[in-house]
Amino acid sequence: MGVVKQTEKGIVVRGARMTATFPLADEVLIFPSTLLKEGPGSEKYAVAFALPTSTPGLHFVCREALVGGESPFDHPLSSRLEEMDCLVVFDDVLVPWERVFILGNVELCNNAYAATGALHHMAHQVVALKTAKTEAFLGVAASWPRASGRTPTATSRRRSPRSSSTSRP
Repeated sequence: MGVVKQTEKGIVVRGARMTATFPLADEVLIFPSTLLKEGPGSEKYAVAFALPTSTPGLHFVCREALVGGESPFDHPLSSRLEEMDCLVVFDDVLVPWERVFILGNVELCNNAYAATGALHHMAHQVVALKTAKTEAFLGVAASWPRASGRTPTATSRRRSPRSSSTSRP
């Protein structure tokens, strides 16, 4: 996704960006996703901005949901823990100047995450998400024996006593 032109009102962008864990949101925040190679032409990809999701020319192409209206009782995990992947398509989208954070500065884009601490905030979000999902899955796994009627009894968990004839070095 890159800048096609600049106007009095702002910049016009065209292309697409992939997002993971796309939430229901009012705004989309676009920042550089990778390091840009320095050189001629790379400036048009050095861009960061925010837009309302209802902006004309902005389209979201999402994959099919894992659960589409089925009962949360029958699908307890997939109905609650969906992480929607989405392709955000920019079809000559006008980004007003007041919504542009970075434009044409490759060095600034390449240093944005390190200089702002954004990487730590993103990592915190990922860790919080993965911790919550891991706890949910472990809870389900822990309930399987009980649900299947195969809960171990107290005697089956006891270790057999060692024989007194066993010698230890």
